[in-house]
Amino acid sequence: MKRMNETNRTAKLGLAVVMAVALTGFLGHASAAVNHVLQRTYISTGALFAFFPASFASAVDQPQTITCPGTSGTCTIQADHWIEVSGTTNGNESWGCLAVDGVLDANCGYNDDKVRPDGSPGQITSSHATSGIPVGTHTVQTFVGSVGGVNVYYYNINYRVYKP
Repeated sequence: MKRMNETNRTAKLGLAVVMAVALTGFLGHASAAVNHVLQRTYISTGALFAFFPASFASAVDQPQTITCPGTSGTCTIQADHWIEVSGTTNGNESWGCLAVDGVLDANCGYNDDKVRPDGSPGQITSSHATSGIPVGTHTVQTFVGSVGGVNVYYYNINYRVYKP
């Protein structure tokens, strides 16, 4: 009887450990929102009327100079993209990306929208951010990529600078 109680206790303890590890793993993937204060907004808008072949990084707008204000700390730079595109390839998908100081954001290349194969215009809409940008002057720019090539027409990009 004593041996059975020890086995039950060991089994219960093992189950508790497994549940604790599973719960810790689950909670490790949960994230909380961090309060950021908007410092500045820069707007880049225009008409391009250009064809970009299937590639990963074709510049949509000209490089924009932005400032992470202050004497210390870092900033988060966020770009909200609205890029009008068209194409003629079935299964074509496209994406917009943020580059800060020439480095594309970590989420660049994830398909944002399907491109209509009939040549009619549609819009890439996405929001990308890069954190840990040091105080000072930086260059931001938006790039577009696609699976089958796209025509780019109008664009509107809001670059926002936040302090955590």
